Amino acid sequence: MIKLKEILLEGKAPKIFIPRRIEDRFERRISLYIKNGSKGSFDLKDSNLTKFPEILKNVDVGGYFDCSHNNLTSLENSPKSVNVFFDCGANKLTTLEGGPKTINRHYYCNTNQLTSLKGAPETVGGDFYCVNNKLTSLVGAPETVGGAFWCSANKLTSLEGAPKFVGGDFYCTGNPVKFTSDQVRSVCDVKGLIIV
Repeated sequence: MIKLKEILLEGKAPKIFIPRRIEDRFERRISLYIKNGSKGSFDLKDSNLTKFPEILKNVDVGGYFDCSHNNLTSLENSPKSVNVFFDCGANKLTTLEGGPKTINRHYYCNTNQLTSLKGAPETVGGDFYCVNNKLTSLVGAPETVGGAFWCSANKLTSLEGAPKFVGGDFYCTGNPVKFTSDQVRSVCDVKGLIIV
């Protein structure tokens, strides 16, 4: 039996505990989620992830999927679809390619390093939130956004690629170019307010 005094005097802790690999832990959680029918939400927020495990890429998430506040540089191996909302905000993403293709409600990709929205789903049922990135245009944005569209605090000099339809409000403040409501309406059918 190892005595505490001997451990302290040796200066090195015995190798009693072997930490599990983080990737294995997430793969087990994902496997259990799939086994249980992919019902409900899946939360990976603040998990220090740099990439998604491959097991996740064909999953249809029944609730929300939150992978915000990590160190993701890619959405490769993302779930195939998300029913409620997909949040990949506050990462280190430079592209949305590899992300889910179907989002029934909201899509959050704010506070990343995006220079393009290429890879975003074509249709988002709720809000689309791409605030605080490095976008100079909206190329790659969804064609249809059922809720509000937020593209404030970017580096927009063009509205090229803006959604063709926004069912809620269109927010476009804090960009180098102060767009007018008429400019927004010339490229997008906005049903709500235009905040420029």
